[in-house]
This record gives sequence, structure tokens and C-alpha cells, in this order.
Amino acid sequence: MKRKWLIFTFLFLSGYIFLITITFVYNNSLTKDFNEFSTSLENNKYSELVDSKGNMIVYNQEKYEAWVDLGFMKSRNDFKKNKYLLNQRFSDDEIETIKFLKWGTYDTYEEAYIDLGILNKYARIYPVTHRVYNELFSLDLLIGKTNRTTYGIEPFLLENGILNSQKTISLSIDLKMQQIAYEELLNTVKKESAEGGIVVVMESKTGKIKSSVSLYPWNIAYMGYIEPGSTLKPLLISTALDEHIINPNDKFYSGYEYYPTGKKNFKVTESQGYGMGEVGLRETLTYSSNIAIAQIMEKILEEFSNQWLYQKLLTYGFGKKTGIEFKGEINGVVPYPDDWYEITPFQIALGQGIGITPIQLISAFNVIPNDG
Repeated sequence: MKRKWLIFTFLFLSGYIFLITITFVYNNSLTKDFNEFSTSLENNKYSELVDSKGNMIVYNQEKYEAWVDLGFMKSRNDFKKNKYLLNQRFSDDEIETIKFLKWGTYDTYEEAYIDLGILNKYARIYPVTHRVYNELFSLDLLIGKTNRTTYGIEPFLLENGILNSQKTISLSIDLKMQQIAYEELLNTVKKESAEGGIVVVMESKTGKIKSSVSLYPWNIAYMGYIEPGSTLKPLLISTALDEHIINPNDKFYSGYEYYPTGKKNFKVTESQGYGMGEVGLRETLTYSSNIAIAQIMEKILEEFSNQWLYQKLLTYGFGKKTGIEFKGEINGVVPYPDDWYEITPFQIALGQGIGITPIQLISAFNVIPNDG
């Protein structure tokens, strides 16, 4: 009797040790896989972003993600018997080649555990922090997304070590102004059947951006350049006045056509299709006289070189980034004087031949109301 008891005890203990060993190996293998995988999950609590009045733009939300280790399931030869469960949410193409499968995102751990059901033996549940973005009124093209876009305010803040430096970061954007700008621009684009449009509202005293809307696939205000056209005329006139090249009482003659080089290689006409006769500086700006601005450029070239004009363009802030807190901002294009032709200064006078970003243009204009 004692011998039988010893044999039974030995077999029981051997079986128990075997089960413990198998369970350890099983769980250890699963744990090892998930330990390596978990390092790829994002759980950073970055600063929340609010507008100038404290309204939320980007905030953190605590969630739970359930992940199934398909590689481990297959190694246990359990894939086929669980395939019907997997196919309730995923196609064969989605589950055949991947190792880890995201089963779902949940508000609580309990919800994730219940939803996994019998798949819990192949799964792990992780607490994660999700970034929630206000994407209304084209804010998505302005704010961007950390680790998802190569442009925007948030990627700029992250790259410069600011996004995790404090709980809340207040932006200069005013959400109400953003909404108004978006709605007005959208109506205008529809009315004019335009391909797109942009609005940038800058506070003149501080230079802060209060709203920035883009109805293009990308934010052209910072990431694209335009020819400034007639918007350059006030800057050139103010420069000519500052340098005493012209005075406020000067008059210019606007005829049918004008050849500023004295040759037939470049003809200037008025956009109205006819000459306006004698015009002063006020009329030059009011009616956007191409001929008058070409004559002013002639006077500039009588006093200064192409190199001087080029440096003035750089002084306006053209050809280089403004340094605004937006990742993806470009320099724009201002050709070197060595690459200029005889007609280039007059093209520039008409706002042609250079590429500037809208943020550069509005920044240059902001000098005027600040007595610059």
C-alpha cells in the first residue's frame, strides 16, 4: 500500500512539474514576444494644445489597446481553430502575413478583456495615450500630427523639445477667427470656382498668427510659394520713398504701353487695357499701375545696382524662412543677381520672377503698420 502511494505521489508531482514547466515556457515565450512588441507602442503624454482663449485643439485621451500575437498562435498550431474568430473582423490577407494583430481600442481594461474572450491566452492589453485632434476649419493642415505628418505646429514643437515641456501650450490661434476665416474662404472659393485659397490673419502689433486656413491639399501658406504680383508695389514704393529716390508729389505718365529697357524685349501695359494718363503715387497704388511702377524701378536702377535690389528683397524677408513655429516651412525662391537678365528688375517690379510664401508676404507687409 505504501509502495502504491509513493508511486502515485511521484507521478502526480511529475505531472504537476511538467504542467508548470509547459505553462512557464508557454507564457515566457508569449511574454518575450510582447515585451519586444510593446516598445513600439506610443504612450507619450505630450502637452495639450489650446487656442489663445483656452479652447482645446489637441488633448490626450487614455485608452487600452488589445493585441493578439498571431505568430505565437501559429507556433502553437492554434491558428486554424481560431481563424473563424479572426475572420469576423479581419480578412485572410490581413491576418496571414502579420505577427501582431490589433484587436481593438477600448475605454477600459475590462472592455478589452471581455472583447478578446478566448483570445486572451494569445493577447496582451496595453494602456496607451491617444492624441485627439480638432480637425475642423482646416486645422489639420495647420497643426499636423506627431509622428504622422512631416509638417505642422505639433511636429515643430516636438522636434524642438517643446511638446513635452509643460502640460498645456497656448497657441496664438483664435478658434472663432479660424472658423470665420474658413467659412468666408470656402464661400469665396465656391463662388469663384477656384482650385483653392488661403487666409492668414496676423496681429499687426505682435506678429502673432490668429488664424490660418488652407483649402489646398497642403498648407501653401508655409509650404508653397507664389509670385506676389501687384502686392509687391507698396513695398517697392515705400523703399523708393525711404531712399529718397522718389517723393510723395512725383507724377508718372501711364500710356498705352511702355518699354522700360528702351528696347522691344519687354513691354509693360496696364491691366485695364488702356493708359491712365498722369498718375501720382496714390493713383499708382489705387489703380495698380504697371507702367508707373516700372518707371519707379527705372529710377531705382539709376541709383542702385541689381545686387542692392537683391539685398532689399532679402531684407523684406523673401528667400528665407520666417522662423515661424511650423515644420515644413520653405525658403521660397529669389534668384541671385548673376542669373538676372536685363528685364528681370522690371519683372520683379510687376511681382514676377520670384517665388515667396504667403507668410513671407504678410510678414513683410506687417512692417508698414508698425512704422517700419
